[in-house]
Amino acid sequence: MNDISSAPRIANALLHARASGGAANLPADAIEGIELATGLRAQELVVEKVGRPIAAWKVAVTPEGTVLAAPIFDNLVFKSGAQIPLSLCGDCGMECEIAFKIGKDMPPRAAAYSAGEVAAHVESACVTAELLHSRLPAKYRSPRNAQLADLLSNAALVAGDPLKDWRQRDLKNITFEFCADDKTVLARQGGHPSGDPFAGVVALTNHLSSRGMTLAAGAIVTAGSYSGVHFAPKGGHFRVRFDGFPELAFSIA
Repeated sequence: MNDISSAPRIANALLHARASGGAANLPADAIEGIELATGLRAQELVVEKVGRPIAAWKVAVTPEGTVLAAPIFDNLVFKSGAQIPLSLCGDCGMECEIAFKIGKDMPPRAAAYSAGEVAAHVESACVTAELLHSRLPAKYRSPRNAQLADLLSNAALVAGDPLKDWRQRDLKNITFEFCADDKTVLARQGGHPSGDPFAGVVALTNHLSSRGMTLAAGAIVTAGSYSGVHFAPKGGHFRVRFDGFPELAFSIA
């Protein structure tokens, strides 16, 4: 079990790993048993030290209802058509997702935000591809709270063109296709872990509110993978298509 006082040591190791491109120098006993509060505090310290604006959030809700969220820095968010530097791609793990752009601030308050209120603050939705890189020694096998400290393994986010009428789409049963170098890697109908990525936006809004934080206008919220994690070759061209959404395309240099 880790005391919250261990958060600075965890954060410093993760910051060094970010700078070096290697794995954080953290022994197994410093990672196993990290409590939720410690993981969150270490995440906060990483964000403070990096010092860049937050342009996006990723969020997941566990089956027992725990909200796991991490910010994505502005220099790690790209538009469709971008060429992503290989240096940012880490493990080259990719997830295909639908994300939501916030149109108006949702500041902290005592009462929870309802789904209807959150929907009224969403400006548009888009297709995203998240690139992953774990800086932990055991990578994606690491305990959940350690991954939380590592900003949930985010390396970069590529966001497609916006769709205003996202409310008309059946996000539970939507069809999608993921292609690498013009070959279909995965095609299926549905597959989001909770069935509805928008529910993650509601969860994130109230999670941040409970921490005294604002979900700010302009932020992109990506809330769960339809594809699971695909480990792509280090290079190539990629396309993600969700029915009714503008196609997302990008390449890795």
